[in-house]
Amino acid sequence: MELQLQWVLLPLLVTTVFCLGTAIYIAHEASRDRSKRALNRANVAQSVVLVTLSLQAFGQLVTVSGTTEPVMVTGMYLTLLASMWAALSWFVFASLYTGREHWLTRHSVGLLTAGAVFGTVLTLSDPLHGRVLADTAVRSAGSDRVLDYRLALGAWYAGVYTWTVSSVAIWLLFRKFLTSRNVYRKIAFFHVVGGTILSAATFVSSIGLSPLPYLVLGPAAFALVIVVVAPTVVSSRYLRLIPIERLFGVLGERFRNLSPMARDTIIETMGNGILVLDHDNRIVDLNPMGRRMIGATDSRVVGRPLTDALPESAILTDDTSFFDPAVTDAEFQGVWVETDDGTQRCFDVSITGLGPPDEPAGRVALISDVTDRERRKQMLGRRTDELERQNEQLDQFAGVVSHDLRNPLNVARGYLGTVDGNEAAVAEVDQSLARMEAIIDDVLTLAREGRSLGETEAVDLESLAREAWGNVATGDAELVVDGSASFAADPDRLLSLFENLFRNARDHAGPGVTVTVDTTETGFSVADDGPGIPAELRDEVFEFGYTTADCGTGFGLAIVTQVADAHGWDSDVAESEAGGARFVFDTADRGIDAVEVSSLRE
Repeated sequence: MELQLQWVLLPLLVTTVFCLGTAIYIAHEASRDRSKRALNRANVAQSVVLVTLSLQAFGQLVTVSGTTEPVMVTGMYLTLLASMWAALSWFVFASLYTGREHWLTRHSVGLLTAGAVFGTVLTLSDPLHGRVLADTAVRSAGSDRVLDYRLALGAWYAGVYTWTVSSVAIWLLFRKFLTSRNVYRKIAFFHVVGGTILSAATFVSSIGLSPLPYLVLGPAAFALVIVVVAPTVVSSRYLRLIPIERLFGVLGERFRNLSPMARDTIIETMGNGILVLDHDNRIVDLNPMGRRMIGATDSRVVGRPLTDALPESAILTDDTSFFDPAVTDAEFQGVWVETDDGTQRCFDVSITGLGPPDEPAGRVALISDVTDRERRKQMLGRRTDELERQNEQLDQFAGVVSHDLRNPLNVARGYLGTVDGNEAAVAEVDQSLARMEAIIDDVLTLAREGRSLGETEAVDLESLAREAWGNVATGDAELVVDGSASFAADPDRLLSLFENLFRNARDHAGPGVTVTVDTTETGFSVADDGPGIPAELRDEVFEFGYTTADCGTGFGLAIVTQVADAHGWDSDVAESEAGGARFVFDTADRGIDAVEVSSLRE
């Protein structure tokens, strides 16, 4: 077959080879690692777009290089067919690329596909009815042979279909350009420019304004965009050399930054790091805090794999599964990272998928710096260990008191029973030994109560008070419980509090004392009808060893305040209605249920 050479063949050849080669490259890169999932839908659509553009350019190449009418007409048919399917795949790609996959319903895709199929059938059957290209003929133009034709109704249908669908795709990509940042804003820009040039040049040819009336200008004009875009296929870093922002800055302040200012302000200044990753784990976008958190000192980190900016060797924790692109919905707490300067920081990472749940197009990671929290937890752990050691020392102390002091005390009391003679002296010694035994009991109680609070549970104030009353030798004393409540406390420790208060009332008010347990608006109280405590001494009664009774140890009320402090309660002493002592415990927001506090008193 005879071929003719024209200068326009070069841009057409560039478009044909570039689009086909790029489609193959995208497919190869996406399927190079078999462990990764197959081409996602956006890549499939992009590959189809490039293949159809290649066919469109090839159709024009055939039309221009051919010398016979059948060959030239076949080239025009191929151009028309490819343009319709290019518009359809362009719309699908734009919907997926801009996150509007919800537009791709069965109804919408089916309707668009039916339109392309109708145009295809109409074009392929044109030799039978002549409704696409009419009045075709080959004429000489200097040394070249060119195809003359008239666009019939079928060709106009193909053109309107192509321009309409392509315009929607370009509008979607333009919206993407307005809201994108960094290198991906420039990629969206070239999508818009390339699609606009292709559509506009084709439209110019259709209305007869082309300087080359025998040629559809779109594929040839698209070669101008390819010259700029081609290097980005190999490396997106090339885009950083193109001063698009400066170009729009020349047009005015309005075009200097077309992304929403509110969105930029929030994302750029927020305290959490944001990291957007595509399905290949490349960094699509990140805010300044995210850059600082991953230690990315190089501002050109966008477009690079995550492991380039944050190698797995920098992760000090065992779980590094967040590097896996398949992880699209997970929480990672306490991830320690060592940056290049040797600083260790701890982060909580929340991973969320982007796009359809069954096949996400990427992920977004929300990173929170929790270093201070984790270090406080470590410090608290050290303090807990120290407290456990102190408790062990208290256990050892209690063992010494219980064994090494009680044994000789019991021996002394045993020998005391064999002594005859001075009964008064024996009684004094017996009283002293009894006092020593009481002191030992109180010291053991102090050792036990000095520990941290045990497990709390719901306790009933009235039941616990009556149980404690039964544990104390109260003689003719009387217990009155005017109110009750249920609240959270350590029952053993609270039982000790009541026992010591009851002993204190017996020792200071006498065997006929009446003790009243009552509720208050914020807690409870224990009162007696004894002589009371003078106002000037009320600050001293809770001190260790303070007592005004001959047989007292001075430890009872100290134990009471220890129990209250362990629960986080405030304690105070006042005068009862009968003129005796009244011990008040404020448990508000510390134990008693706030709902029940309002109905404590019957």
